Amino acid sequence: MEIFISNFGPIKTAKMPIKDINFLIGPQASGKSSIIKLVNFFLQARDIVKSYVLDNLKNGTGQNKGNKISFELNDALRRNFVPFFGPMVHAQNMLVKYDYGNSFSMTLMPDTDPKRPVFLIGESLLGVISEIFHKNSSTFKSHYSNVRLFSDKNDMISSSIISKIESDISDKINKHFSFDYNLIFIPASRGITSTLCEQLMGIDPKLIDTPTKNFIDRSKLLRSYFTHTVDEIINSDPRLKGKSFSELVNRMRRILKGNFYDDNEGGRIEIGNKKYVKLNFSSSGQQECLWVLLTLFLVAIEGANVLFFIEEPEAHLFPEAQMDMVEFMANVHTLTRCKFLITTHSPYILSAANNLLYADRITNSGKDVSHLIPRELHLPCDLTTSFMIREGRIISIFDETIKQIDAAAIDSCSEKINQLYSQLEDEDFKK
Repeated sequence: MEIFISNFGPIKTAKMPIKDINFLIGPQASGKSSIIKLVNFFLQARDIVKSYVLDNLKNGTGQNKGNKISFELNDALRRNFVPFFGPMVHAQNMLVKYDYGNSFSMTLMPDTDPKRPVFLIGESLLGVISEIFHKNSSTFKSHYSNVRLFSDKNDMISSSIISKIESDISDKINKHFSFDYNLIFIPASRGITSTLCEQLMGIDPKLIDTPTKNFIDRSKLLRSYFTHTVDEIINSDPRLKGKSFSELVNRMRRILKGNFYDDNEGGRIEIGNKKYVKLNFSSSGQQECLWVLLTLFLVAIEGANVLFFIEEPEAHLFPEAQMDMVEFMANVHTLTRCKFLITTHSPYILSAANNLLYADRITNSGKDVSHLIPRELHLPCDLTTSFMIREGRIISIFDETIKQIDAAAIDSCSEKINQLYSQLEDEDFKK
């Protein structure tokens, strides 16, 4: 998969392939969030298509649409796009193209009204949708109308048929988009957002972008899983018998400096000896990392197939905890093959990732370094990439020869600081 962006917001030009592990760095307001939101949206387009298809089947409006499919789907995509980014006046030469693979792509460009985006949808997708409508409209409508709240045997048969059709449609659309994983976006400022989510419910949803709104909804759902301790969650699930998550759990506790427990009063972090701190009074680092850790932990024990979008996983964390966070994400990747698109300002995040990439490269050469870095923490060097965006343009900072990220690219400020310090020393020691 690959995204191409031209003249969208602060981004002048960007071409970025999407691999399993992706790091994106750059100064504030350079366009990092714009890029990962665009990737997130174009992948969510798959689910928008599914909703469009199923809604038409349920309403009995899927037959004989012809060219209406393109117009209606465009409208559905546009309605979902605006809440992602808010109202925007697009440059007339703006263009975003997402290549899903298998000769299928989708393109965003401005309409005659610069505030109104338009999507160019591949003919192959329109053909797939038309085929689904033709094949399933009559059957779906007849059985869907039979499904009632209080079901008899015939209703149950209809419900089973509907479920089978929906599953087949989902598989068909997944195949066309060339991916079948779920999407989870964990935004920056997640600590205050999630801690105050109850109070935020009074805010107009139009004032919150879609990824943040989805995160708030997910964080409330997460709490319901943690009315028990992590150990109780693992031990009570027969599917997890014989599986070891001890390293994952230990690393999570080390980063969080305790155990999270939802007590129906906002949650608390237990720090041992019957001591605890209420979540809303915990440190900013604990509040920021908590939702990353809990989400990844549940995905790991469920074995779910997920692409994570994580903004600034280093937020408010000490450098050693940042290293633990990278290793935690690497461990989840090994357990589940989940994918990651990560934005960061931290050289510690990139340097920690480099260690795990280096360990993988050495292991692939036939040497054993598991006594230094366990195999489950290695990052696959052939499936990792890293880019930097500066002054509206994106460049690769991943050396394909040695399979390393140029961590110095993010830490150029240190060189400037050291140079200035040397100049001050020269002045100090002048005779």
